[in-house]
Amino acid sequence: MEAQLLDDNIYSELDGSKHGIEEVYGILDHGLSSSKDTCARPNDDSDALVRQIQDEVDVESRYDKFTQQQDDALEERYRALKQGRQPAPSPLTQVPKPMDPSEFFDEVDDWCCICNEDATWICEGCDNDKFCNACFYEGHQSDMASYEAMQHKAKKWTKSK
Repeated sequence: MEAQLLDDNIYSELDGSKHGIEEVYGILDHGLSSSKDTCARPNDDSDALVRQIQDEVDVESRYDKFTQQQDDALEERYRALKQGRQPAPSPLTQVPKPMDPSEFFDEVDDWCCICNEDATWICEGCDNDKFCNACFYEGHQSDMASYEAMQHKAKKWTKSK
Protein backbone atom coordinates (compact mmCIF):
# COMPACT_ATOMS: atom_id res chain seq x y z
CA MET A 1 0.00 0.00 0.00
CA GLU A 2 2.82 2.36 0.88
CA ALA A 3 4.55 1.61 -2.39
CA GLN A 4 1.38 2.46 -4.30
CA LEU A 5 1.06 5.82 -2.49
CA LEU A 6 4.70 6.62 -3.19
CA ASP A 7 4.22 5.73 -6.84
CA ASP A 8 1.10 7.94 -6.92
CA ASN A 9 3.11 10.76 -5.35
CA ILE A 10 5.83 10.44 -7.99
CA TYR A 11 3.29 10.39 -10.81
CA SER A 12 1.49 13.38 -9.35
CA GLU A 13 4.77 15.28 -9.18
CA LEU A 14 5.33 14.53 -12.80
CA ASP A 15 1.73 15.55 -13.63
CA GLY A 16 2.02 18.79 -11.74
CA SER A 17 -0.35 17.99 -8.88
CA LYS A 18 1.37 18.07 -5.51
CA HIS A 19 0.84 16.18 -2.31
CA GLY A 20 2.28 17.67 0.81
CA ILE A 21 5.64 16.41 2.03
CA GLU A 22 4.01 15.71 5.38
CA GLU A 23 1.65 13.27 3.68
CA VAL A 24 4.59 11.37 2.15
CA TYR A 25 6.42 11.25 5.48
CA GLY A 26 3.22 10.17 7.20
CA ILE A 27 2.93 7.24 4.80
CA LEU A 28 6.55 6.29 5.44
CA ASP A 29 6.14 6.62 9.22
CA HIS A 30 3.02 4.44 9.09
CA GLY A 31 4.93 1.78 7.13
CA LEU A 32 7.85 1.88 9.55
CA SER A 33 5.66 1.70 12.64
CA SER A 34 3.83 -1.38 11.29
CA SER A 35 7.18 -3.07 10.61
CA LYS A 36 8.38 -2.11 14.13
CA ASP A 37 5.40 -3.94 15.58
CA THR A 38 6.37 -7.03 13.62
CA CYS A 39 9.97 -6.80 14.89
CA ALA A 40 8.83 -6.19 18.45
CA ARG A 41 7.10 -9.58 18.51
CA PRO A 42 9.75 -12.23 17.87
CA ASN A 43 8.58 -15.64 16.78
CA ASP A 44 8.97 -18.76 18.89
CA ASP A 45 12.05 -19.98 16.97
CA SER A 46 14.06 -16.92 17.86
CA ASP A 47 13.05 -17.17 21.53
CA ALA A 48 14.19 -20.79 21.62
CA LEU A 49 17.47 -19.88 19.93
CA VAL A 50 18.14 -17.07 22.41
CA ARG A 51 17.36 -19.41 25.34
CA GLN A 52 19.69 -22.06 23.92
CA ILE A 53 22.53 -19.55 23.57
CA GLN A 54 21.95 -18.29 27.12
CA ASP A 55 22.08 -21.86 28.43
CA GLU A 56 25.34 -22.51 26.59
CA VAL A 57 26.85 -19.34 28.04
CA ASP A 58 25.76 -20.41 31.53
CA VAL A 59 27.42 -23.83 31.12
CA GLU A 60 30.62 -22.26 29.81
CA SER A 61 30.76 -19.81 32.70
CA ARG A 62 30.43 -22.68 35.20
CA TYR A 63 33.50 -24.40 33.79
CA ASP A 64 35.63 -21.30 33.32
CA LYS A 65 37.35 -21.75 36.69
CA PHE A 66 38.11 -25.41 35.98
CA THR A 67 39.54 -24.73 32.53
CA GLN A 68 41.52 -21.78 33.88
CA GLN A 69 43.15 -24.04 36.49
CA GLN A 70 44.06 -26.57 33.80
CA ASP A 71 45.50 -23.81 31.61
CA ASP A 72 47.53 -22.40 34.51
CA ALA A 73 48.96 -25.83 35.35
CA LEU A 74 49.89 -26.40 31.71
CA GLU A 75 51.56 -22.98 31.46
CA GLU A 76 53.55 -23.67 34.64
CA ARG A 77 54.78 -26.98 33.23
CA TYR A 78 55.73 -25.27 29.98
CA ARG A 79 57.66 -22.54 31.79
CA ALA A 80 59.49 -25.17 33.85
CA LEU A 81 60.47 -27.08 30.73
CA LYS A 82 61.72 -23.89 29.06
CA GLN A 83 63.93 -23.17 32.07
CA GLY A 84 65.40 -26.66 31.87
CA ARG A 85 64.05 -27.99 35.13
CA GLN A 86 61.81 -30.98 35.46
CA PRO A 87 58.24 -30.09 36.52
CA ALA A 88 56.69 -31.94 39.42
CA PRO A 89 54.69 -34.88 38.07
CA SER A 90 50.97 -34.61 38.43
CA PRO A 91 49.07 -37.62 39.77
CA LEU A 92 47.84 -38.44 36.27
CA THR A 93 51.33 -38.64 34.78
CA GLN A 94 52.94 -41.02 37.29
CA VAL A 95 54.06 -44.27 35.69
CA PRO A 96 52.91 -47.35 37.60
CA LYS A 97 55.61 -49.71 38.84
CA PRO A 98 56.04 -52.86 36.78
CA MET A 99 54.34 -55.98 38.03
CA ASP A 100 56.42 -58.73 39.61
CA PRO A 101 56.21 -62.00 37.65
CA SER A 102 55.03 -63.74 40.81
CA GLU A 103 51.85 -61.64 40.61
CA PHE A 104 50.86 -63.40 37.39
CA PHE A 105 50.05 -66.72 39.06
CA ASP A 106 47.01 -68.46 37.68
CA GLU A 107 45.67 -71.70 39.14
CA VAL A 108 45.40 -73.09 35.61
CA ASP A 109 49.20 -73.25 35.67
CA ASP A 110 48.92 -76.04 38.28
CA TRP A 111 46.69 -78.30 36.15
CA CYS A 112 47.53 -81.32 34.04
CA CYS A 113 47.91 -80.26 30.41
CA ILE A 114 45.65 -83.15 29.25
CA CYS A 115 42.79 -83.56 31.73
CA ASN A 116 42.95 -80.42 33.93
CA GLU A 117 43.39 -82.39 37.16
CA ASP A 118 45.98 -81.22 39.68
CA ALA A 119 49.43 -81.89 38.22
CA THR A 120 51.97 -84.07 40.02
CA TRP A 121 54.68 -84.52 37.33
CA ILE A 122 56.63 -82.10 35.15
CA CYS A 123 58.24 -83.53 32.01
CA GLU A 124 61.39 -81.85 30.68
CA GLY A 125 61.08 -83.72 27.36
CA CYS A 126 57.60 -82.27 26.82
CA ASP A 127 58.72 -78.62 27.22
CA ASN A 128 58.04 -78.70 30.97
CA ASP A 129 54.38 -79.64 30.57
CA LYS A 130 52.64 -80.74 33.76
CA PHE A 131 50.79 -84.05 34.08
CA CYS A 132 48.66 -85.80 36.67
CA ASN A 133 49.66 -89.39 37.66
CA ALA A 134 47.21 -91.09 35.29
CA CYS A 135 48.03 -88.98 32.20
CA PHE A 136 51.78 -89.23 32.79
CA TYR A 137 51.60 -93.01 33.10
CA GLU A 138 49.44 -93.32 29.96
CA GLY A 139 51.59 -91.02 27.83
CA HIS A 140 55.05 -91.96 29.11
CA GLN A 141 55.06 -95.46 30.74
CA SER A 142 52.18 -97.59 29.45
CA ASP A 143 52.33 -100.08 26.57
CA MET A 144 50.69 -97.41 24.36
CA ALA A 145 53.43 -94.80 24.99
CA SER A 146 55.94 -94.14 22.21
CA TYR A 147 59.56 -95.08 22.59
CA GLU A 148 60.58 -91.39 22.52
CA ALA A 149 58.11 -90.50 25.30
CA MET A 150 59.47 -93.35 27.43
CA GLN A 151 62.92 -91.73 27.25
CA HIS A 152 61.68 -88.34 28.65
CA LYS A 153 62.98 -87.27 32.04
CA ALA A 154 60.31 -86.25 34.51
CA LYS A 155 60.39 -85.08 38.07
CA LYS A 156 57.85 -84.85 40.84
CA TRP A 157 56.14 -81.48 40.95
CA THR A 158 54.43 -79.80 43.88
CA LYS A 159 51.77 -77.14 43.64
CA SER A 160 52.83 -73.47 43.58
CA LYS A 161 51.80 -71.32 46.49
